[in-house]
Amino acid sequence: MVSQNLLVVQLRHRSNLITVVQLDNNQKTYTLIQEMKSWTDAQAYCREHHTDLAMIENDQENMQVMSVLSVSAYSAWIGLYRQPCRWSDNSSSSFTNWRDGEPNNGNRNQYCVAESSDHLWIDESCDNKLAFWCYGGEKKNKN
Repeated sequence: MVSQNLLVVQLRHRSNLITVVQLDNNQKTYTLIQEMKSWTDAQAYCREHHTDLAMIENDQENMQVMSVLSVSAYSAWIGLYRQPCRWSDNSSSSFTNWRDGEPNNGNRNQYCVAESSDHLWIDESCDNKLAFWCYGGEKKNKN
């Protein structure tokens, strides 16, 4: 069961629409950045401005992220990559939500993972440019 305590805020930063999702347990904040970047560039952005690319570690977190992605036509990078599947912080992944037939490593170069607009995970070429999910609060500039 998905809790109803979910805060969703949409902001415009520069020319990008940013959706912030605060989970009800106050332990994770997900931010959907609707700026197209490769997986590596998205990871660098998340590590600079937040914590890292999103780690969706259980069904409840997945359902809450899905509730926001349902209003988006985007596929969006998450922090999972494969061979074997690991999160971008190098921890192992026990929860998965693959679309049927995935991961398929199409063209033998699909090693990064995105949540598609149908809410299932797909492997993609890491060079593709997609929107992306970061997790963790926005880092404050210390200047």
